[in-house]
Amino acid sequence: MDGIGRQAKLIAFRLWTYLRYQATAVDAHALHSPFLFEWYRSLTAFDAKEPTRLHQHIIALSKDKTVLTRRDPGMGRSKRISVRSLYRRTKSDRRLRRLMHFQVGRLPRGAGILELGTCLGTVSLVLAEADTDRIWTVEGDPALVEYARKSWIQGSGLHLVEGRFEKVLKGVLEKMGSVDLVFLDGDHRGDAVLRNLDTIFPYLSDEALLIVDDIHWSPDMQRAWNAIRNDERFTITLDMFRFGIIFRRPSQAHQDFVLRY
Repeated sequence: MDGIGRQAKLIAFRLWTYLRYQATAVDAHALHSPFLFEWYRSLTAFDAKEPTRLHQHIIALSKDKTVLTRRDPGMGRSKRISVRSLYRRTKSDRRLRRLMHFQVGRLPRGAGILELGTCLGTVSLVLAEADTDRIWTVEGDPALVEYARKSWIQGSGLHLVEGRFEKVLKGVLEKMGSVDLVFLDGDHRGDAVLRNLDTIFPYLSDEALLIVDDIHWSPDMQRAWNAIRNDERFTITLDMFRFGIIFRRPSQAHQDFVLRY
């Protein structure tokens, strides 16, 4: 199948998964767990403004004509692209940033936060609002790391690590000690997502929450998400279409929902 045919097939797959999500998603009335009901109702009612620094950063990205020669460590391809074009293609969903902002506010002081896939920092700067100095973000693309160091990461309090996830993740986790919030992005290969999750799991606190981006990006990513849903190490899995949410909570009964958000 040629490139156009593969792209058309992928677009059809994403459309089908979106229609299925719309047909099956439920709201708070379907949630019987008091913990999950309170968490979801609080999230949907959350209405805080985005951090000022993030707002200014997004405006700057949308105008930045700097050309990067970037390498996707997950896909093994290189290409030249301007910052503003990359931002338009990869900008984080406002709903995702809202979720991050909400969850950061619920974390205990000094919590451990891990992001895999720094990209242009639109999620990173939300995480930087947490009351902790234990925020680590890992990026495998040298061009994005260099751009971050030259432009937006100074003064953020983030620990930025360059390297392929499979090579540096273990060392980062050993420095962190424990992890309370994880954002898994930056590699859209299902097997890589599952390997990274296996590496992270021993360091998770009991109340840890993990967010997996683009769970319906491709059949491969959807298979990975289905494997996570059936993983007995996690008690709550929530499909919000663009991303999936995982709670460890070993004391909780297993629950799996497709939630409207």
